[in-house]
Amino acid sequence: MKFYNQIKKAAIEKEVEIVYKNALDNAFPNSILTHPYGCDGFIEQDIIYDEITKTLRIIMEFKCDKDFNDRLEQAKVIVQVLYYLKRFQCGLDKNYSTIPSIVLAGDKNACFLIHTKQIGKYLKENIDWSTAPSKAPQIQLDLVDKMRFLYADYMG
Repeated sequence: MKFYNQIKKAAIEKEVEIVYKNALDNAFPNSILTHPYGCDGFIEQDIIYDEITKTLRIIMEFKCDKDFNDRLEQAKVIVQVLYYLKRFQCGLDKNYSTIPSIVLAGDKNACFLIHTKQIGKYLKENIDWSTAPSKAPQIQLDLVDKMRFLYADYMG
C-alpha cells in the first residue's frame, strides 16, 4: 500500500522514478543504483535461485502518465531502451559492458518487465545508433512498429 500511496501522488516523471527507485532499494538493499549511458537506472545484483547464484542486471526506464496497456506506448519505451542496450553492447564504459538481462519500464499507473533476450536480435539492425535514446522512438518509426508487433506476442 505504501508504494501505491506514493506513486499516486507523482505528478512528473522524476517523482515516478523516485518512488520506483525507493522500492527497488528496499528489494535489493545491497545493490548500488547507477545511470550508465544516461539511462534512468541500472542495478546489478547477485541473487540465489534454486541454490545457484546468478547476476540480475536490470535497466530501468520511467515515464509519467503513459498508457502501458497500449502496445504503441510499450514499443516506444522498448526502442528507447534498445538504444541504451546498444551502448552496453558496444562497451564504451568498461564498467558496464555486459548487456542487462531485464528491462523494467515503470509508469504512474502500470509497469512491465521483459527479458532482453526477447529484443536483443534487434541490436543487429542496420540503423543509426548514434541517435539519443530519448529521441529514437520519434525517429526510428520502423523499429517502433517492429517492437509493437513483436511485443504483442509477449503481452497478449
